[in-house]
Amino acid sequence: MENIQYRQLEKSDYAAVRTLISDAFGLEHYIADKKVLEKVKKMYLCSCLSEHTFSRVALYQGEVVGIILGASKNDRLPLSNLSNVLKRICYALSIGLFHKKECIGQGNIHNAYDELIADCKERFDGVLTLFIVKESVRGIGVGKELLSALQAYYREHHCETIYLYTDDTCNYGFYEHMGFRRMNERKIDIIRDSKKRKLDVYLYAWKIEGGG
Repeated sequence: MENIQYRQLEKSDYAAVRTLISDAFGLEHYIADKKVLEKVKKMYLCSCLSEHTFSRVALYQGEVVGIILGASKNDRLPLSNLSNVLKRICYALSIGLFHKKECIGQGNIHNAYDELIADCKERFDGVLTLFIVKESVRGIGVGKELLSALQAYYREHHCETIYLYTDDTCNYGFYEHMGFRRMNERKIDIIRDSKKRKLDVYLYAWKIEGGG
C-alpha cells in the first residue's frame, strides 16, 4: 500500500483515533453500554493527550490509520494538555459515579500499571503513551515509521530509556522485535464479555540509541 502520509495529530483526528482505540483494545468486550463506551474512549484519549509532548499520525486516503503519542521529561508540556487533564477527570468522575458495574476491572488495570513501575519510574526519561496501527495496514512499515519518528524525537531531547505499558491482548511481540525489553508483569482479574478472566499486563523499556 502506497501513499501513506504522516503529520502531527490534529483535533479533527480525535474521533478517528477514538475508533482506533476501541478497535485495537477491544473495548466493546469490556463495556456493553454504548454510552459508557463512548465516555471511556474519550477518557482514554484525554488521558493520553494530557501527558504527550510528541504526536504523529499516519493517513491513507485521508483516513487516520495509525497514531503514536509519546512524552519526554526533557520537553515542556503544551498548555493545551491542561484541558485534557480536566476533561479526563470529568469523564472519570462520571463513569465512576454512575457506571461502576460496566467498568469492573478497569481500575485493576490502572492499579497494575502503578505497581509495575512503582520502584523504577525515576530511571526513565519518557513514555510511549499510545501506539496503534490499523489492522488493514499492518505489515507494510507504518508502525516502524511511526516508531522511528518518535525515536528521533527522543534522541533530540536526550532521552536514554523510555517505558510503555501493554498486555497480552496486544501485539507485544512487535515491541520485542523492535528492541523493547520486558521489565515487569502482573496477572490481574478482569471482566471480558461478561466473564471473569485473567489478563497479563506488562511493563516494557526501550533503550534509545544515541539518545544520551
